[in-house]
Amino acid sequence: MPIVKTILFCARHNIPLRGHREMGSVASDDVRDICLNGEQGVFRGLLSFRIECGDIDLLNHLETASKNCTMISPQIQNEVIEAIGSAIEKKIVERIKSSKFYSILCDETTDISTEEQMTVCIRYVDLTNCVIQEDFLGFVKMTSTTGASIKNAIKQKLQELGLSLDNLRGKGYDGGSNMAGKNNGVQALLLNEQPLAFYTHCFSHSLNLCISKACEVSSIKQMMGIIGAVASFFPASAKRADKLKSIIESEIPNTESNKQRKTKLKTLCEARWVERHDSLMTFKELYIFILNALEELQHDTNTETSSKALLYLISITKSEFLVAIDVAVLCLAYTLQLSVAL
Repeated sequence: MPIVKTILFCARHNIPLRGHREMGSVASDDVRDICLNGEQGVFRGLLSFRIECGDIDLLNHLETASKNCTMISPQIQNEVIEAIGSAIEKKIVERIKSSKFYSILCDETTDISTEEQMTVCIRYVDLTNCVIQEDFLGFVKMTSTTGASIKNAIKQKLQELGLSLDNLRGKGYDGGSNMAGKNNGVQALLLNEQPLAFYTHCFSHSLNLCISKACEVSSIKQMMGIIGAVASFFPASAKRADKLKSIIESEIPNTESNKQRKTKLKTLCEARWVERHDSLMTFKELYIFILNALEELQHDTNTETSSKALLYLISITKSEFLVAIDVAVLCLAYTLQLSVAL
């Protein structure tokens, strides 16, 4: 149990278990010192820490167990994690089956290792407290992203979970042609097999697309490009970031009402427009301070800093930029609450 609980602790806090070197007995004094010094990975270090704090059961197990039965190897760690995942998945599926009807939420993306994978989430009514619940049920590795391949992968995943296609009542995907196409999209192919499973395009994604299309005015696009560049310019150097922060703090009285005042610029998010709302509004709120900071940085001894500061200073003082940001902030103020809600 101490070993399983330690793995659970790492999993719940999103902590990696292993280190660069994992060898020797965790229970021996020499290795325990090495583990506590951080050379053996978090998992072995936590086991050593438990023993150090008086976990006699764990100490007896590690001292008496044979070398091939200590239950702390990387293979055993992975097996325990998989077993825990299976137990969680089983409980979720039981709740879904008790609710009977469900919807699926799917989206595919490329992970950090450049492998295409699809997330599968289930939306259902949790009958224990009568609330709508959405649970993540795993990743599906994709070898192809055609509508037929994705449809087959979804069906196979539902079969593995023991969920019947007869009880599927809704589908939520993005608006890509392979997902939303009316002939060969996933929604159309699944609709042929289950006519009661209606497709719904993500409302937040639809709003993002509408706002994005509306902002395809040249002056608005240029304004956003400038804000994105300036927002990246200050955090790129500790000296620049400190300069902006010091100007803001020197010109704003340190009162209770101003303690929540923003002192950092937010970079423009490529995908989520709810984040862009904040970025534009923060820039407008801090405009005078950004102006003052750029005026001082244009005389910096660093050539790159001074040249960029002068370029951005000229850009953000043009009348076209000022009108564009004022119009954008005014219009986006109406869609902000809707974006947050969605």
